[in-house]
Amino acid sequence: MKNIYLALIIAIIGGITLTGGDCDDSTGTGGGTQNDPNVLVFNNLVLSENDGDSSSSSAINLLLGRIESLNSGSKDITLVDLNGNGQDFYFRSGDDSDNPNVIQGDETDFGQFIEWENLTQAQWDTLSRVWKSSGNADTISSFDFVNSDTRYPGSEYFGLPLTNKRVFAFYLKGKYEDGITSNPVFGMIYLDSAWNAGGLFPYRLQVDVKINTAGRNQFLQEVPIQ
Repeated sequence: MKNIYLALIIAIIGGITLTGGDCDDSTGTGGGTQNDPNVLVFNNLVLSENDGDSSSSSAINLLLGRIESLNSGSKDITLVDLNGNGQDFYFRSGDDSDNPNVIQGDETDFGQFIEWENLTQAQWDTLSRVWKSSGNADTISSFDFVNSDTRYPGSEYFGLPLTNKRVFAFYLKGKYEDGITSNPVFGMIYLDSAWNAGGLFPYRLQVDVKINTAGRNQFLQEVPIQ
């Protein structure tokens, strides 16, 4: 009889131990990751230099991760060729154009400085937040974005070959103020590669984009369970 009771007690204790382990895992104390539904990643977006036609694929809708024509009213940024010589390129806010015949897009503000330079693809893939020179690094606001283009002193342009794989941070100001998004949307864009596609306007630029639609300074799709 004592042996039966002993076996029963051991079984009960073992059951409690196993149940306790399951509870710990469900609360995240056991580690692991989970998906952040507010983070969207768009890879391999290819822009073409402006060929003088407003239908050229020289713009991006950063909220949707979609290449747009230069004449799109939903574009957030455009690829600009400084002197039309196919050498000095930069990004400009979608609502800023020196051509009165081009439809204005949405305003996008860029960060106070270039986020990172010479990043590898692996480094970009694990880049988790916009770097800030002051304040709480875990928070971000519209005040961290003050530029209408990516021409920063000393690093104004990029071209061919793409000698520096830079990362620029941005805020989709126009889409938030127009009520298209319910939260401020922040993001980063990575210069991945560039090449000569031939023809009169040969420049092609491939970029990757990350955004957070909840207004948070967090840009990884998989995050640790808290």
